[in-house]
Amino acid sequence: GEIVGRRAKADPVVQWLRSDMILGDFRLVLEVKLTPAGLPAAGEAPPAASAGVFFRAESAPNGAVRGGYRFNLGGRQWGRLEDQGGRAIPGNAGPLPVNAGEWNTLEIVAAGARIETRLNGVLCDSDDHPAGARQGSVIVALDPGGPAELRPRNLRLAL
Repeated sequence: GEIVGRRAKADPVVQWLRSDMILGDFRLVLEVKLTPAGLPAAGEAPPAASAGVFFRAESAPNGAVRGGYRFNLGGRQWGRLEDQGGRAIPGNAGPLPVNAGEWNTLEIVAAGARIETRLNGVLCDSDDHPAGARQGSVIVALDPGGPAELRPRNLRLAL
């Protein structure tokens, strides 16, 4: 019941899982678990892993992602929303309830220019983005770095 994205060793390349569906207005709820894979050396903290869920995005010819938005996962970036078009999105500056190494529930609602995101039920961003993308794919990405796993499950999509 899970999709498992795994990187067994350090890799400078982003690992992508792309949907073929082009979505405009939607509500997506999913659970994710992001963990560094492997054990740290004695006395060391486990390395931080990072990932993201892109939406209203498109694939560039070189395989990268362009346009759309990114809901960040991992480290100090949990719940931060980025506009891939380069526009700053201030978002939630407060502490968010992250279950490190465990399941976290993400919710993304896109309706016209309005984008609303939640992490474990806490509002991260709710604002109008009139210059932002209005349609595109959902793409799950495991960022470059050391050994890590990203596990999405229980995806629920409403159009």
